Amino acid sequence: MRQKVSVIPNFKLGYSHQIGSSSRAHHIDATTPQGLLDIVILGSMLEVCWVYDEKVSKTEELPRRISKQAFDAFKTLFNDRQQIVMDNETGDPKKLIFDRYLLQLAVSLVHYSKVEEGSAKVVGPKVRQHIKRHHEHLLSTFEMDINSDFMPYTRTFDWTGPTFDIIPRACESEMFNIFFLLIFLDLEHWENQ
Repeated sequence: MRQKVSVIPNFKLGYSHQIGSSSRAHHIDATTPQGLLDIVILGSMLEVCWVYDEKVSKTEELPRRISKQAFDAFKTLFNDRQQIVMDNETGDPKKLIFDRYLLQLAVSLVHYSKVEEGSAKVVGPKVRQHIKRHHEHLLSTFEMDINSDFMPYTRTFDWTGPTFDIIPRACESEMFNIFFLLIFLDLEHWENQ
């Protein structure tokens, strides 16, 4: 069944999934810490799932690319519009949340693959290559963490960082941001091309 994503300016992302004759909508509000983490976890997992697939068919590749582009657009827009308050300091959402969770997930996958016999030789280099290619600024920390004997966050895919709050930034170009987000998240438009 097709899921529909709707985007409105205050970052409330909603989807509805029909089961039988009833329809219910679940709303993720990225202006709340839990809502943001839901999106970050899902987007990061979609990003690193590529390392497990040797060959992806053309029909599978397009939705994955669209999802990655939508997540990248969301990260950019969120970073432009919001700030994170963590440990009583205001900071950049990309560094404090998006990059931190992606790094945690990548290291967890490599550590997990070491448990699975023989898969570390396949997964580790692929994850490293992805980090090097798309997130080079995280490479040294990634390598240090995968070579550590124990990283407490490798036992979960949940957020293990400190609690945080989200505060809005002053937006100069609000209409451009809304337009940008609507273009990249209009999945039906991309699917029909």
